[in-house]
Amino acid sequence: MLFFERDIELWVTEGNGSTIPYTTANTVKIAVLPGSSISYKSVSQSVYNYKIETTPNRIDEKVLLGNTAPEFKFKTYAKPYNDTTNDTSVEKLLLKSLMGQAGTDAPTEFTAQFASTPRLPELNLFIKFGNLIYKISNAVVTLAEYSFEVNKILEVSWELKGLTLEKVTSTPGTFTDYTTVSNYIKTNYSFIDLTIGANNGKLPAISGKLKLKNDVDIVERNTLDIRKIEYLDHYVKARITELDFTGYMKTGSYSNLDLFERINSDIDYGNTNKINTKITFGKVTEPHITIDLPNSIVELPEIQVKDVITSNIKITSRKDTTDNDDTVVKYKT
Repeated sequence: MLFFERDIELWVTEGNGSTIPYTTANTVKIAVLPGSSISYKSVSQSVYNYKIETTPNRIDEKVLLGNTAPEFKFKTYAKPYNDTTNDTSVEKLLLKSLMGQAGTDAPTEFTAQFASTPRLPELNLFIKFGNLIYKISNAVVTLAEYSFEVNKILEVSWELKGLTLEKVTSTPGTFTDYTTVSNYIKTNYSFIDLTIGANNGKLPAISGKLKLKNDVDIVERNTLDIRKIEYLDHYVKARITELDFTGYMKTGSYSNLDLFERINSDIDYGNTNKINTKITFGKVTEPHITIDLPNSIVELPEIQVKDVITSNIKITSRKDTTDNDDTVVKYKT
């Protein structure tokens, strides 16, 4: 029996791997785009035994120690905030693990900020291919990458790391089904707001990627008596936000062309060399997403000469797990 990409189904539920009551509040079924993958490899060690004898005796064998911690990558469309149900669809549950906290619901928006904690809320993943079902337990979100382009739907690439992977016989029986949601965030209008020194302005973007990343290490145990690698826990070493976008070179105040001069004249390189950045996905009069990057670092734009001259701009923000002045994600109506 062959399994096709269109056959994949995905359930995400909160929890640490143990059996929990599945409800519509803690379990969702997600519509997955093409391009998913599970990474789960063997870990081995070479053993050598060389003896100097009349007849050479060489032993070279591999000992299987276990497997790598499972990783799962998939893509979704970004779905808008619904102020009637205080729900951000798939993103709300995944953002809780990515940001390290549950976030807050308001009448017109959902807000989540990177929390000052070295541990992330854990999730369980049920991945179904035809009649095969795999469960990844104690998974945390290590990456959310927003990809935007003019006249496209905003896509989010998710990466998660777990502690165990196993074959199971069933999926959660109770859940909220988001596979039929057909309303998405469109990126016909995407703007980058920059505050450099005493100046601020808005840059139109035609394409780009925004990465929200947790630099996660998996804690493992590997002893001679067990003779197998066991993955026990995770911890976050740092949080990294990277914005890389392209805009047209044009004249006018705070255009991409004007950005060269402002970076050189307004930033105090001997001090912090930091600016405040906000990116808006979608039209502000419609459901949209804003992501704030306080105290980020902007690099000099790279000019690209094609039919129309454009510039590529990169902005980064890297913080440790004790810093509260960090990236903020907002889904708005």
